[in-house]
Amino acid sequence: MKNYLNELPENYKVVYCLNAKNVKTGIIFNVFALLILLIAAIAGFPLIKNINIFNINPFRILLFLLILIFALIVLIFSNPLLHSLIIFIFTGRKLKFGITWSCVYCGIPDIYLNKKTVLAASIIPFFISSAIITVFLIFITDLRIKYFILLNLSLNIGMYLGDLYVLFLFLFRFKGNVLVKDVGPEEYFYSDKI
Repeated sequence: MKNYLNELPENYKVVYCLNAKNVKTGIIFNVFALLILLIAAIAGFPLIKNINIFNINPFRILLFLLILIFALIVLIFSNPLLHSLIIFIFTGRKLKFGITWSCVYCGIPDIYLNKKTVLAASIIPFFISSAIITVFLIFITDLRIKYFILLNLSLNIGMYLGDLYVLFLFLFRFKGNVLVKDVGPEEYFYSDKI
């Protein structure tokens, strides 16, 4: 089977729709992302607990916050860019980009992606971005910067929750041949086994 099909085979039916525009879905994913950030902030607290906050220059605190915001923006937009790169490698097709209240997305609504392509587009970008952040986490020695990088790693995991959920669906819910129509904020899963 090719990495994608232009037309849906007759025996395939929609078995699931993951819709990031849905209020309930968006809230669930974003709440879990915030919980991951909170857990990382608490788990990393020993890195900074001995730092006297009153001896820190207010300019450095502002600079830290600006860098954190910039890193968050880079993470938000790198997610769909990495997805689009992987899908382009597998299909040779350009994707459409957009923003909803709950996410920044890319999609390719005119074809049906196979399982291998969807999994590659979901997992490879997650591992690339996580590996880059982890390298910094390992080699940076300043504990304040290490704490900041830990927070960025948790933000990265939060950004990819939808993709990790897709991995979960493929591992535990969908069996057999599955095709995905990635409209962007909505992914329709089709199967020949109903």
